Amino acid sequence: MKNACLILLLAGVLITLAGCGTTGVSSSYSSDETPVTKFAPPPPDFQPKYVAIIEFKDKTPSNPIKGQVGSIAVDQLTTLAFGTGRFKIIERERIDALIAEQGLAGKGLVEGETAVKIGKMLGAQYIFLGSVTNWEVKEVKTGTFVLIGGTRKQNLHIELAVDGRIIDASTGVIVAAGSGEISRDEYVSSTAILGMAPNGYLRLEQSVAGKQMRMALDDMLKEMIPQVDKEFSK
Repeated sequence: MKNACLILLLAGVLITLAGCGTTGVSSSYSSDETPVTKFAPPPPDFQPKYVAIIEFKDKTPSNPIKGQVGSIAVDQLTTLAFGTGRFKIIERERIDALIAEQGLAGKGLVEGETAVKIGKMLGAQYIFLGSVTNWEVKEVKTGTFVLIGGTRKQNLHIELAVDGRIIDASTGVIVAAGSGEISRDEYVSSTAILGMAPNGYLRLEQSVAGKQMRMALDDMLKEMIPQVDKEFSK
């Protein structure tokens, strides 16, 4: 009996070691510890402005997650933008309530002149709009069974791209714009994969997708913050 137990234990160790030999970035989605950019303080004459972040447009070929892509982007961007120390962000509930009050809820995303109108009614000086232009999740065929922390993992290749722009609510003029993208391999729990999307890509649980969105949005902000510093210091 003891020999049988020892054999099973050794087998488990060998499976784990086999998984460690695969390529990819091991990560855990259970707690999002994604490193983000620590921006330098704004210029001395900088004046933070009131900004309304409108739900991002989903331009992905097919929804890669369980949940609203544009909504997840706004949640992540709100945290990241506030952390730069450059924005006074209007609470999302106020924006959603006003959109519903104006009869715009369920009629598509707010953009252009309508966004400027909503911004003025909220007292926002600037409007932050954007879109998720690409989000592809594919399985990496390694031919190796991967066991990490006692949980079966799958190696995925993830590509994600976002575009953003900030509009002056008083003029409708774009004052800052940028894009961000990521392309990397990640190990995720097999239980987080919902199945196959119509275009052949995998679909993920919403709880595991935030990390990738956060990284792409952070990349976008790195392009935009120098423009923001120049505009808001006028």
